Amino acid sequence: MRQIPTRNACAAATILLFLTLPLALHHHSAHAADNYDDITTTLIGDWANYGAVTTYATDTSAMASYGLTTSTNAASGTLTTSGKAGHGMSIHNYSEGQNHGTITTSGEFASGIMTGIYSTVSNHGTISTTGQRAHGINVYGACTVTNSGHITTTGENAHGVFLNGPTDTVLNSGSIAASGNGAHAILAYSSTVHLLTGTRILAGDVWGTSSTLTLDGLGTVDFDIGGTWNALTKTGAGTWSFTRDISATPQSLRLEGGTLAIARGVGLRGDSYTQNAGTTLLVAPDGTTTPLTVTNAANLDGALLVQAVSTAIGTTATVLHAGSGVSGTFDSVRSMDTNPNFTLRVDYGSNDVTVTQNYTPQWDSSALGLASTLTTARGFATIAATRGAMMLSQAPAPEREILIAGLGSTDGLLLPRDDDSRLGMYLQPVFASGSRDEGAGGIGYDWDTMGFEIGLDYLLTPELLLGIMGGYATTDIDFTGSAFVANDTEEQETCTLGVYGAWGPGNWRITDVLSVARVEHDSRRNAGLGQTAEGDSTSWILGNQFRLAHVWTPQKWEITPHVGLNTTHLSREGFSETGALNAVRYDDFDKTFWEGVVGAQIRHAFHTDSGAVITPFVGLDYGFALNDNDITMRQYLPTDSALVTTENDDEHISVELGLSLARGPLGLTVAFTEDHASNSETRAARATLRVEF
Repeated sequence: MRQIPTRNACAAATILLFLTLPLALHHHSAHAADNYDDITTTLIGDWANYGAVTTYATDTSAMASYGLTTSTNAASGTLTTSGKAGHGMSIHNYSEGQNHGTITTSGEFASGIMTGIYSTVSNHGTISTTGQRAHGINVYGACTVTNSGHITTTGENAHGVFLNGPTDTVLNSGSIAASGNGAHAILAYSSTVHLLTGTRILAGDVWGTSSTLTLDGLGTVDFDIGGTWNALTKTGAGTWSFTRDISATPQSLRLEGGTLAIARGVGLRGDSYTQNAGTTLLVAPDGTTTPLTVTNAANLDGALLVQAVSTAIGTTATVLHAGSGVSGTFDSVRSMDTNPNFTLRVDYGSNDVTVTQNYTPQWDSSALGLASTLTTARGFATIAATRGAMMLSQAPAPEREILIAGLGSTDGLLLPRDDDSRLGMYLQPVFASGSRDEGAGGIGYDWDTMGFEIGLDYLLTPELLLGIMGGYATTDIDFTGSAFVANDTEEQETCTLGVYGAWGPGNWRITDVLSVARVEHDSRRNAGLGQTAEGDSTSWILGNQFRLAHVWTPQKWEITPHVGLNTTHLSREGFSETGALNAVRYDDFDKTFWEGVVGAQIRHAFHTDSGAVITPFVGLDYGFALNDNDITMRQYLPTDSALVTTENDDEHISVELGLSLARGPLGLTVAFTEDHASNSETRAARATLRVEF
């Protein structure tokens, strides 16, 4: 056990100081003046030092104030002493001392500042002492000390700030480092210690006997607090965090202002605990260590904030134990970071307050990402289907499909090839963007897609065409709908290959596209606690798109009703996120989706003298799910799991307005699509360029 130094030596040094005072007075008479020189005599009384004072004698201070005088060491001033009880500043009897510069002492009992009897001292500069019981600031007798500077002491029982008492006070917002056997950063007897915002205890601890300790503003207790404190009180706005256990067991723990935070695995102990309204107790229960334990009563008010983490999900942890009982309740209990994926239940027992943490995810951004891959893959298939239908018609392609947030088709872009040509090739850059509004799923997203598709086909007969296609696209998704997901993103990279065919007997058009797509997902998700969970996964899509359309051309207008069937099989192996304490492991997913499509399009082609074709068009589609198209996936945490269902729209109505411009092998289509569904509204704009070879 650490031995607490006695005050006898300090008292003896004080008596010796007063006995030798007459001897010191002959060095310099007391008067108000400024010193800019390098001198070796003591400045006594109302002096301001801008120069350098160096003393070598025993019991000789560089500056001294005795009785209603003020000594100031300016920012440019240096005070250096060498010798036993050679203090940088000696301030006594209702006097004041200020250090803005540098004080360096060397020798036994040689304090940076020695003060007593209703005096006030402040350090805003640097104090360095070396020697046994060579304290940074040595205080006795109802004095007030302010430290916003730096104090470093080296030596046995050499304390940073030594409050001998009684009723001394220190207000610290600076840094203190005390090194040596029995050395404390702050040692207080029957006194008051205020640790303010900016406090840094770099070496040593804060030790008190029959004293009070106040943590004001914000800071971190990453040092030991030892001794027998009458009270430990948190005041003022801001958060003081205990990141380690402390040795002391204060008689009274009080939370009167701001937030008191207790880190995971840390247990704070006391005789009693009182929390006022408007304050917050922040705990991080781990199921093993009780954050707050008192032997007597606990009186509760204010808020309880819980740092919920995956390792404690599904468990019940004691956050407070009071040996003599708990009175009152917290007026609110919530998860840190307002993480909507964790819910808390608090229970008040006669002696314990417990919190049960549950995992109740509100959405699955990974599933939303999967849903978007379906529309991308179908968009690629639509391009090929449109190509096949167009090749069998002398007019722009008669059939189309509007997909939720999809790439859209390319009606009106691909002109029929020359009559003598049977082998054809197309290259089609694609750009699309849009958004899905927040619906029952809780969040939506904005997306942008860029890519291209290339195809090669052969006209076997005037009514039959077969072809192969491939495509590549990148999609950037930004999730919306909640402040918690404001920075959540997913990047997708899609590669697709497929075969397509078209048959056009008379005015009928039958097209079919069989394709496979590989999608790489790279996601970033807010996991709470200021951390981001990152995920990498791969999904596969096997799809078939069938369309049956009939071309009706009254008076050069083209009206094309159509029906269709989309069959899509989506699979993804499970994967685990990384980079966050609340990272999630996702289960495998494997499901087939069936969707029916009924719609019609009206268009009219206008031919110009230059050979260009301008084709405005309007389309209306109704899509409906033929089976359950929601995505349900199990998410795993270390101690719990949950099934999360992302609702996709069962039916939707799409309206599209567009304009196609074509001349020779080049074509451009711009269009706007708006899709209305039960859970969301989606808007997409697209611009597609076509080149025929």
